[in-house]
Amino acid sequence: MKYFRRFLLIALFGVLVFGTIFSAQAQDRTVVIGFTASQSGRYNVESTRQINGLNLWLNQVNEAGGITLSDGTVITFNTVFYDDESNTDRVQELYTRLATDDNADFLISPYSSGLTDASAIIAEQYGKIMITTGAASDSTYQKGYSLVFQTYTPASRYLTGALDLLASLDDTVENIAIVHENDKFSTDVSTALNDYAIAMGFNVVLFEGYDSGTTDFAPFINKIQDAAPDAVLGGGHFQDGSTFARQMHEKDLDVKFVALLVAPPEPNFAELGESAIGVIGPSQWEPLA
Repeated sequence: MKYFRRFLLIALFGVLVFGTIFSAQAQDRTVVIGFTASQSGRYNVESTRQINGLNLWLNQVNEAGGITLSDGTVITFNTVFYDDESNTDRVQELYTRLATDDNADFLISPYSSGLTDASAIIAEQYGKIMITTGAASDSTYQKGYSLVFQTYTPASRYLTGALDLLASLDDTVENIAIVHENDKFSTDVSTALNDYAIAMGFNVVLFEGYDSGTTDFAPFINKIQDAAPDAVLGGGHFQDGSTFARQMHEKDLDVKFVALLVAPPEPNFAELGESAIGVIGPSQWEPLA
């Protein structure tokens, strides 16, 4: 929460500098935050968490009377958002509407690196500050954008900590398999993980991608079994990660360590029962941390 507040204050400062909503004389203002959310489609679970976090922050700030700036101006917040249906074309259409018809003061990104990449272009085109709260792919932030600010850990670092943990737990592990979703974020994570694993001295015995929307992981699990790794890392998002974990358990895959993206930190992942036991994943923050 404190990190999100910090980025909101940065955005407010940027709006002040560009002179889009403030006059020289201090007066109370309502700042409009525009964003899209995947209320339908493949990113529904993860995007819902993002909306909940933003609404929690907004409600707490407004109920506390807003944010007081140094000149005495009191800022409260309102939102305008739409369902992007987890669709890239829809994202660009809706962020154009947010920037023009709705005249949002600044923008929050949609969930996922692919959708955020599409929305960042629009933010830059219309001169709107965008805080990316659900996107980690490194490439988005290597395009020279001046108004797009990242809050998540870069994708290239998402699973390196899992390898560090594995090495600290069992120094006899040599062989690992990396199996990942073929989307922008997951591919960036896994490519960087592969390089990091080789640099650490691990043997990457399998590096394989699967299409988004895959529900039958048997061919990939068979390849994992044939490669006989000590550990499996990779995954993609909640739906595929949960299915992958369940089917690995059903196939009784014999590995010492499993680390998957996105799915394990979600509370719903526990509904897999025994299939969820021992599967870890990276989390940006934890309530009890």
